[in-house]
Amino acid sequence: MNILISITIGVLSGVMTAALIWAIVSIFKKLLIPWYQIKIYRGINVEDDWSGANERGAGIYNHQLSIKQRGHIIKGNLFVENIFGDEKFTSTYSFEGVITDGYLSVRYYPDNKKAIGLGSLLLKVVDRGNGLTGSIMFMDISNTTISSHNDLELKRKQP
Repeated sequence: MNILISITIGVLSGVMTAALIWAIVSIFKKLLIPWYQIKIYRGINVEDDWSGANERGAGIYNHQLSIKQRGHIIKGNLFVENIFGDEKFTSTYSFEGVITDGYLSVRYYPDNKKAIGLGSLLLKVVDRGNGLTGSIMFMDISNTTISSHNDLELKRKQP
């Protein structure tokens, strides 16, 4: 009977130790590291809503970015509306990336897991932090080719 009690106590203490280690690592990753990154980050804050429109050929492309920032790490949502005459196509994406030396490097992917499409943005902070200009590279879902536009301009939405 003593062997059964010893095994039970050993198993329970192992499970409790694993749970304690997992909790400590989770707190460290989700609270302490982001807090530290925010405290030491000295760059520009781009957390906000941004929008812009571009005309290309017969189409109008509206882009909206909603950026959340923790230190140099940025995440958020990208909303793209393509208008061709009477036809309108909309797509929503999630993105993640970094901001370094006034440049945003972003990778985005579709929110809808049944949709295809992905891309990248490389944007420079301009106009004293009120504008973003740069390039978008994406998979064109109409013909599954890689395309890019170098004339993307976004403005910070004013309250």
